Amino acid sequence: MGPDEVAENQRRRMYGAMIEAVAANGYGRTSVKQVVTLAGVSRRSFYERFANKEECFLGTLDLIASQAMDHIAATYRSAEGTLEQRLGAALTTFAEVVQS
Repeated sequence: MGPDEVAENQRRRMYGAMIEAVAANGYGRTSVKQVVTLAGVSRRSFYERFANKEECFLGTLDLIASQAMDHIAATYRSAEGTLEQRLGAALTTFAEVVQS
């Protein structure tokens, strides 16, 4: 992998680690040390990509929200029927995303 691919791979691993750490410990008790340990990256790599824990957390939330919106939009576009039926399908997907 090239340097850009390595950086993106590390970033995604840190996002996953942030999700795992916050799910287990809550945001307040999650540390950068936990995130880098779970992600298998160095502390230096973390700070090359994020200014602090909050920036990593907010980036993780942005990614989750973006993926959820893509999934909801795809459901709406692929649903058949009236506008109400298509919106109903999209809202069902929204509820499923929130629940998961």
